[in-house]
Amino acid sequence: MLAQRLQLWTNARWAVSVVGQGGAATIAERRDESRLAAEAEAQKNPLVQAVFAAFPGARITDIRTPDAKSAEAAVEALPEVEDEWDPFEDN
Repeated sequence: MLAQRLQLWTNARWAVSVVGQGGAATIAERRDESRLAAEAEAQKNPLVQAVFAAFPGARITDIRTPDAKSAEAAVEALPEVEDEWDPFEDN
């Protein structure tokens, strides 16, 4: 039944098997481990420590690395246009 539902939802064939013991960590567990590690690293930062000292009820809701912010800016940036007229350029 599960394989049929997965195929219906994804248009891909699925094979589902039952095992007697646990396997690797789930996707949610890996995500949570990664988030907790990032939060622990962020809390080592003196600026973050100062924020928590000033706002005791504060909590971390999102962590964006400089690399992630650069990638986001690159996606949102307007593409360069080669022969666009520039009013500040001498002709």
